[in-house]
Amino acid sequence: MTFLHPVALVGLVAAAIPALLHLLERRVPPEAEFPPLRYLSEAERQSARRLKLRHLLLLLLRTALIALVVLAAARPLFPTQASGGSLHEPTALVVILDNSASSGLVVDGHPVLERLKAMARGSLAGAAASDRLWLVLADGVARAGTRDALLATVDSAAVSARRLDLAATVRAAARLVDAEPFPEREVHVVSDLQRSALGTGRAGVPRGVRVLALAPPSQAFANRGVGAARVTDGAAAIGIVGTPGTAAEKGAASVTLRIHGREVGRALAVPGSTVTIMLPSLGPGWWVGEVVLDADELRADDRRWIVWRVAPPARVAARMSPAEGPFVAAALAVLEDGQRVRRGGTEVAIGDRPEAGTLVSVVVPPAEPALIGQANRALAARGGRWRFAAAGTSGPIAGPAVPALAGLQVTTAPCSRP
Repeated sequence: MTFLHPVALVGLVAAAIPALLHLLERRVPPEAEFPPLRYLSEAERQSARRLKLRHLLLLLLRTALIALVVLAAARPLFPTQASGGSLHEPTALVVILDNSASSGLVVDGHPVLERLKAMARGSLAGAAASDRLWLVLADGVARAGTRDALLATVDSAAVSARRLDLAATVRAAARLVDAEPFPEREVHVVSDLQRSALGTGRAGVPRGVRVLALAPPSQAFANRGVGAARVTDGAAAIGIVGTPGTAAEKGAASVTLRIHGREVGRALAVPGSTVTIMLPSLGPGWWVGEVVLDADELRADDRRWIVWRVAPPARVAARMSPAEGPFVAAALAVLEDGQRVRRGGTEVAIGDRPEAGTLVSVVVPPAEPALIGQANRALAARGGRWRFAAAGTSGPIAGPAVPALAGLQVTTAPCSRP
């Protein structure tokens, strides 16, 4: 047997009040001998025995009445076969297990998530078959199930990259249990209570719903992690983020880039900086890399996956006049040596007019002014918005088509071809 309100058992002290009153009101009357009354002594003794027994029964009845009132206020519970051995009234219970990224913090060699899971198991272990149970993880989904099924879910929970809004989740959980026709309705919040998870709103718990917050002792650790990572021009730019004071407390950390499990580069970085790691020559296609930072207490942000695509070299065809051909040919030779382009093809065409059937056309001004009209008509046929015209005069650009160029100063000067 157990009690829902064991504090009320202190009221059992009041059961001693009738006995104290009985003892305090006992009076011994003075005795006086009257000869005519000596024949009544035997009758008085018999009456006294009956009165003493009646007073004793009345004392016991008053004491028992006070004890029963106190026990009723304490609400004793007895396990029954119908309730599965439960020592509490049927309860609608939602357990919120915050397995967001901050639960991956390692303290004394163990992740905080392990402590949170132990607390969640304690909340679910006391449930009975007559209770209605739900479990909510960082994804915000309320999972209904039996005690054993939800315990298995807790055991399999891992650190999640999702952020849990505790205020919104508690509000939804409170509405869920409030809709159930059970005498008891509870929400257990098992979280490390990070500030980012608490939010700014209020939960708005309905009357009659009890919310219990379970959290391990909090410790503030300086943290660093992998921020944004981007691959451009054969190099990976990796940002390192961290809390204030991390750089002074922990110094530089090693950043490693792996491609398909093979290390291709390493650098040192401090929070707030960006490091560049050059990539090896990679063939066309999609590539997957992993950025790994030296592990600290919070392991969830020490790794980041990046994906990029290496496009095949564009096929370029140049159709230039003899005067301009050597310059374009030299530029294409440099790009070809760097495996940026390949000669021949219809992907990119370089010439004095757009080429039909190509993906991209690079149009240069015709060497002969008489060909400008022909080039403009070809541009119009391809949907181009630009036209070649006669050389302008020096001054600021006033065209509204490209706002970034508006107002730039342009100076024209004569140019001679070699």
